[in-house]
Amino acid sequence: MGDFNFATWIGNTLSPITIFGVVIGWFPSIAIVLAVVWYMVQLWECGPATRWRATHRLRRIAKLKIEMARLEALELVAHPKNRVDIAPAAVAAEKILEQAREEAKALIAAAAAVKK
Repeated sequence: MGDFNFATWIGNTLSPITIFGVVIGWFPSIAIVLAVVWYMVQLWECGPATRWRATHRLRRIAKLKIEMARLEALELVAHPKNRVDIAPAAVAAEKILEQAREEAKALIAAAAAVKK
C-alpha cells in the first residue's frame, strides 16, 4: 500500500467519467481536454517512456562527447604550438579520440542496461 497515490487514483477515476459525461452530454465538450491531458501525462510518466528518454539522452551525450573529442583532435593537429609538435599532436589527438570512444561505449552500455 506504500505506492498508493491519491492524485493518480482521482485522475484515473475522473478521466473516464469525464469522457463518458461529454459523450452523454452532462459536461461541455471542452471538459474532454482535461481527460486527454491527464492521459498524456500518464503516458509521459510511464516506465517505457521514461526508459526511452533516459536511453536517448545517454546516446546523445555519447555522440556529443565523440564529436567534441574529434574537434579537439582536429584543433591539436591544425594548430600545434610548434610545427615540430605535429607528430605528438596527432598521437595526442588519437589518444583523445580513443578515450572518447571508450566513454561513448560505456554510456551506450549503461543505456542498454537501463533499457532492460
